[in-house]
Amino acid sequence: APLRHLRYMTESAFDQASLDQTPILRDVLRAIEDQSQRMSNMLTALFEYSSLGRKYEALEVVDTAALAKNIIASLPTFKHHVRISGQWPTLSTLRAPLDLVLRNLIANALQHHDQPSGLITLNCIDEPHTLIFEVLDDGPGIDPKHHSAIFLPFRTLDTASASTGMGLASVKKTIEAIGGKIELFSNPTVGRGTTLRLLWPKAIRP
Repeated sequence: APLRHLRYMTESAFDQASLDQTPILRDVLRAIEDQSQRMSNMLTALFEYSSLGRKYEALEVVDTAALAKNIIASLPTFKHHVRISGQWPTLSTLRAPLDLVLRNLIANALQHHDQPSGLITLNCIDEPHTLIFEVLDDGPGIDPKHHSAIFLPFRTLDTASASTGMGLASVKKTIEAIGGKIELFSNPTVGRGTTLRLLWPKAIRP
């Protein structure tokens, strides 16, 4: 509520500054508005993050291929191409958490790509006890020294972006809550690209 009130006051002051034609004041007010919106987004993300692991939904039959296609169709890919490969089974699992982790990983690859166009591959390997989901991109890569930090809350390597830095933290918490694991493979000194691999158990622990 205080942040909403701050935004309302900023909008009012911004309207007045526009009438007064004071560009410096308008720039300052716009910066305040942007930062208050970012703080609001961070608080919302923190609330969602804190609730992860407390929501145990009923298992349901999920067509993972259809789920992946729906996620891709709902994301703004711009000139980037997202393709699906591998074996995508239909199984009994937790739909919402699976949607959350795949959506965050694809959105993260799109957001942090450094080229106007690129390729993101969403792959699935169907093993006897585990589904292995991989999100591979041809972006700039991530320095190994940052591999652990990017899974921490409010950590982002791109300080200029509007990211709250909660996406990968939410993914890690979600996957570990059901007994899974997330792995990161990337080294810009060797070559471009990043692979994020999810080990999603077919038998979800209570």
